[in-house]
Amino acid sequence: MNNNLKQHKTIDLHSTKRQRSSKSNKLEYFNPYTRESEYPATQSAYTPMVSPEVRKKQIKENNKLSKRDIRKNKRKDKLRFSVKIVLAMFITVTTVWGAISIKDMLTYPKVSYQIVKTGSIDNSKAFEGIIIREEKVYYSEKEGMMKTIIAEGEKVKKNGEVCVLINDPSLQQALEEKSKISHELYNAANKREKFSYYQDDLYQIDSSIKNTINTFYSERYKDTTEYIYSIRNELENNVSKRTKLYVNEQNTLGETVGQKLTTLNAEVSQMQYANKTEKSGIVSYGIDGAEERLTPQVIDTMSYSMFKDIRQESHQNLGNNTYISKGMPLYRIISDDRWYIVTYIDLEEGDAYKERQNYVLNFETGNRIQITFKLEKKIIEDNKIKLVFETNEQMDRFLNLRILDFSIGNRNEEGLKIPLQAIVEQNMLKIPSEYKIEKDGQLGVYRKNSDITEFVKIIPQYEKNDEIYILQEVGVRDAININDILYHPTTQATLKLGDIYTKEGVYVINGKLAQFKAIDVYLRNNEYALIKYTANNELKELDKIISNPKSIKRDQLLQHMNIQNE
Repeated sequence: MNNNLKQHKTIDLHSTKRQRSSKSNKLEYFNPYTRESEYPATQSAYTPMVSPEVRKKQIKENNKLSKRDIRKNKRKDKLRFSVKIVLAMFITVTTVWGAISIKDMLTYPKVSYQIVKTGSIDNSKAFEGIIIREEKVYYSEKEGMMKTIIAEGEKVKKNGEVCVLINDPSLQQALEEKSKISHELYNAANKREKFSYYQDDLYQIDSSIKNTINTFYSERYKDTTEYIYSIRNELENNVSKRTKLYVNEQNTLGETVGQKLTTLNAEVSQMQYANKTEKSGIVSYGIDGAEERLTPQVIDTMSYSMFKDIRQESHQNLGNNTYISKGMPLYRIISDDRWYIVTYIDLEEGDAYKERQNYVLNFETGNRIQITFKLEKKIIEDNKIKLVFETNEQMDRFLNLRILDFSIGNRNEEGLKIPLQAIVEQNMLKIPSEYKIEKDGQLGVYRKNSDITEFVKIIPQYEKNDEIYILQEVGVRDAININDILYHPTTQATLKLGDIYTKEGVYVINGKLAQFKAIDVYLRNNEYALIKYTANNELKELDKIISNPKSIKRDQLLQHMNIQNE
């Protein structure tokens, strides 16, 4: 035994022999202290053990990778990293979505509602304007106290007397004497009324006066005052004719009263100067000094700076003076019933106004007045647009105005007033009324699906022009949708639904559900809309509507909402 041990000790431990297995190609190592008889039969000699350093070197050489293998391993590493990132993102999104869903399930949306009430909206837009007319100022050729013959706003014929200038102090005494003699003349004529030589003529004059007065009573409610001028002229002519008949009768009888009146009339005419007009038109004694430079001919050339200067001027009334010196203005004649209002707007507002269209202008001159004007011209000037409105209505109400403010648009219209934020839009399908049918107490239509014809219940939102509008319910099989084919219940005709219409409405919460009700908005401003009482409007006064419906779904249960009253 000792000899055997010595024999093993003499073995060179550093001279191991490497052998590879035929199946696994792996190195096999043998214990040097094992007897030879204990080795496998396939090995006939001892294999010495290598040192750890040599073993590491051998492993490194055996596992050395090529460049292709290195690139391949890098691609694998990148792929593994990308998969990890995607997986992390998926887990994150899923977690967040789950948390939000759970929150939505546990938290009800907060909504507020309002009770629908009647209200009004002022949707008008304010403007600043100036008035332009066809007018001419007449100046005095003499001096004296002015006495008007034609009143303010009345019409005068061509070469008609408008006013007189009194330049004789004794005229007042002559006028008083004339009035006294006229009174005596009429008293004397009344005493001889039944014996007058001119009974038939006087009867005709009296009948004409009665007819004129009756005309006045029948036309006194007209918007225009033009009829008053003709009535006044008729009365003055009839009175003048009667006076002449009385004078002639008194002269025939040899009385002096008629002659005295004729003499006084001639004296009065010598003591005063009558001013006659060259043109017919409307008389006005208000003069602001801008009549000669503001005529219809200058409208096209008027600039925005000129417009502003005219607006800033004082426009003092230069007329209505008691004593008139030579060369002073007496009155003006407006010779055309047409008058104009000029205003300016910004360029971005120009699309709202079209030439040759009519617009209702609202004025706050004493009482509220509405007049229809035609937009005669629309002229672009640099960064402004000039609008010229024209009309021939109610000029007498604005005779002494040069600058004024007005508005365009509906004012204080009444109806059901709701906030704009309460309005939502829903997609509608239009179905001819002839396709609807009632079955088992339910309203619906027949839908053709291949060879099958089925009854589908519908809920009309509103009807218009023999057509029914229903809500489009996407994804609901038991509802009518786009491209469905309807089957006529009597004619067997078919109709394919191909158009979608958008309809405004509100969510009403009178019951247990948030129901959509269609509306037709009549008027709106920046905050509110006005709904008229029409058949197309399902909304009624005292309905409860959701004022913030963005998070609400149609037919959503009220118990799933956190409702607050505004």
